[in-house]
Amino acid sequence: MDAFLAICQAIGIGIAVGAIAGAAGLEGGARGGITLLAASLGAVAGVLSASADDESVVLGAVAGLLAAGLAAAAVSDVVAGAGRRGAGGAGPLALLVSLAGL
Repeated sequence: MDAFLAICQAIGIGIAVGAIAGAAGLEGGARGGITLLAASLGAVAGVLSASADDESVVLGAVAGLLAAGLAAAAVSDVVAGAGRRGAGGAGPLALLVSLAGL
């Protein structure tokens, strides 16, 4: 597999990790903590993905880190905003986002 496909695979895995982590819809300092956790898990997943394909683990780590961090922040904001607007909370949306991440 060439490097472009390995980077795309690491980005996809990072987005999935970030979406699952951000589905809780946390706000404030807790959101920052979950974003950092998602970014580190995305980096680990990117390294594992790239090393399984015999590609550069640095590229996989950077791609997974950035994708997971950005996805976690974006998804967390969307779910938190939906929870503020909706009367029933963000539970159903969080469930759908988690299923989409899987």
